Amino acid sequence: MWRPCWTRSANGDATAEAPPFDRQAFRARWLAPGAAITLLAAFLLLGQIGSSHLSNFDDCFYAQRAKEMLHGGDWITPHWNGEAQVDNPPFFMWLVALSFALFGITGAAAILPSALSGVGSVALTYRVAARLGLDRFGAWAAAFVLLTTGYFLKFSGHAMLDVLMAFLALAAIHFHLKALDTYPRWHLASGVCIGLAILTKSVVGVLPGLALLAHVVWTRGPRRLFNRWLLGGIGLAIAIGGWWFVYEWVARPEAFAQKWHWMLYERSFTIGNERLRWWKYFDYFVMFAREYWPWLPVAAVGAWMALRRAWGGDSGARLLVLWFVAVVVPLSLANEKKLWYVMAVFPCLALFAALALSSWIVSPDTRRRVMAGGFALLFAAAVVVDLLPIRFSVERRPDLQRMALAARTLVPVGQTVASYDISYYAVAPQFLFYSDRALARPAPSADEAKSQLARGSWALLKRESYGAIVGADSTAYPVAVASGGWALVHAGPRPEVTLEPKEPYR
Repeated sequence: MWRPCWTRSANGDATAEAPPFDRQAFRARWLAPGAAITLLAAFLLLGQIGSSHLSNFDDCFYAQRAKEMLHGGDWITPHWNGEAQVDNPPFFMWLVALSFALFGITGAAAILPSALSGVGSVALTYRVAARLGLDRFGAWAAAFVLLTTGYFLKFSGHAMLDVLMAFLALAAIHFHLKALDTYPRWHLASGVCIGLAILTKSVVGVLPGLALLAHVVWTRGPRRLFNRWLLGGIGLAIAIGGWWFVYEWVARPEAFAQKWHWMLYERSFTIGNERLRWWKYFDYFVMFAREYWPWLPVAAVGAWMALRRAWGGDSGARLLVLWFVAVVVPLSLANEKKLWYVMAVFPCLALFAALALSSWIVSPDTRRRVMAGGFALLFAAAVVVDLLPIRFSVERRPDLQRMALAARTLVPVGQTVASYDISYYAVAPQFLFYSDRALARPAPSADEAKSQLARGSWALLKRESYGAIVGADSTAYPVAVASGGWALVHAGPRPEVTLEPKEPYR
């Protein structure tokens, strides 16, 4: 059954209603299913990473920054195509760069931090469920729901910030509950996790911390905010999360101010629409309705149950409600919304679903059968993913991928590849990461592109633009390699090589 972690006594002091957390009992009764589902999560989330190349944006964008961090030696300011970037703090790029250093610069190494964060999120969801008062079946159900959520599985296979952000939020909540249940010094560990979340995703990383502070006030009263360990945790969060912003503001004040004005104001509130229609503020709920299947109805019932119990004084339910609200509501105010921006609430949704399932399935025999069936399903999925020759990843722009690999072979190291009539950021991240050759911004005219070719540059061109550039001089500027809608062009005699679009990527 779901139980409160604590209640308020008549004189306003906090009193424990449930027995204190028993570590030995937890290990004896809970470790086996928790370890088993974590192991299956590892097989599922790590089984096929690297089976396809990275997507152009955002995977290749972050992976290229990590690669330049590793090669360039600047581990504070991320760089992309040799230019300093101050829009994203560096923690995720540190992890990817470390993965590159250990395993080589590959797509699998770029995804590894996200995949491991996904495995860790499943394990922590199980542990957080126990601390919130769910029994063993409820904790297993929460981990199972998260591991069988398609959207979570998908982004655990991307080299992006969001699953790491979810893991850090879960870790902060886990230590927060330990601090309230056992020793207040765990507030320090919670603060470290919030600081790393800020160092991963800037302002979004603050939101789980706000939920935790609100939870303290709602359940322990405002006086708890002055607890020395909690204040220490807040200080650690500010120090760990804030030093990078101070550094970049001092080192690059103009660039930093422009970028963060764009990030925090223009991108959030002016791009696309100067003012949102009122119904657009509910877009995240529309996205959940479209993407969060098959668990949407179960999680919705669980959310309603948690809301009612929060109103009735249930501390665990209050934390879940605050967790969801603190992340989704502020991000709903922004014009630009992507469902992966709120990945930090996917474990919360899994806990909502587990609350409903625990209330519906009460028979011990039925619970055992459900758990056995769930483990069997996960084991079968792991066999399919890891042992059978079935690839679930989708090739993303394979023709552009071939151009990048051809450029890596043909274009001399250090030479910039010219371009013309392309959407630069729709092409450059993937080309840059896989070719290791810089891609120049598009030439302003066909004559300028031809002039660059005449000076000995290589050029990445759309096939439809090739004739407009070279005109009658196709023999002087032959296509060296072509695939799909792309051509790699260079002055001088070159044999034309055409790569078939259906050829598998190696």
